[in-house]
Amino acid sequence: MTNEKNGLVSPSFGSHLSAAYIHDVKNLLSLLMSKAESNHDLESIHHLMAADYKLNHLLFLYKSEADMLTLNIEPISPNSFLHIVAANYQSFTLKSIEVELGDDSAMAYIDKGLVELCIGNAIHNAERYAQNSIRLSAREENGMTVLRVRDDGPGFSDEVLSNSGKSILSSSSSSGLGFYLASKIAERHVNKDVHGYLKLLNEEGAVFDMYFP
Repeated sequence: MTNEKNGLVSPSFGSHLSAAYIHDVKNLLSLLMSKAESNHDLESIHHLMAADYKLNHLLFLYKSEADMLTLNIEPISPNSFLHIVAANYQSFTLKSIEVELGDDSAMAYIDKGLVELCIGNAIHNAERYAQNSIRLSAREENGMTVLRVRDDGPGFSDEVLSNSGKSILSSSSSSGLGFYLASKIAERHVNKDVHGYLKLLNEEGAVFDMYFP
């Protein structure tokens, strides 16, 4: 839509156009990723994954700020979900990704695509600092489902812990934006006025917990 008085593109149209361009670039990255995978080029895969994460962050930031971000909530088995995520990301890292099994009968209600983006970003961040392994787990806590990514590295910095995804500006690292978006996506999950949230802590390594009602 244009403003007929001055011919300017409306903010709403501009946001949609920006999102469309980001999707186009993501499609190009996917083609390059496929080529790198067929050539077993692990270094290029890492660089392409980093670029894809940044584009995903930018895309969801656009949608969130423009109130275009909608969730597709569906029931999932946390154990099955984490096994799928681990399998999807294991080929991109030399670190071992392990899944600690929880209650097989447990169910969670999440947007699988958005939450996988968050868990994937946490894995990508953990991969940079883990010594040997990255552990994924799920549990129930006070009526909420908690999805955890844990590494055996030095842990989060004091700056990251004090921010805990509350803002973008308080961290200059790329993980700061990822944690901010994870926090926003968790908050968008609501059940009976109870919102999800993100919690970061150090416990024999860095721990990334997403809580869902």
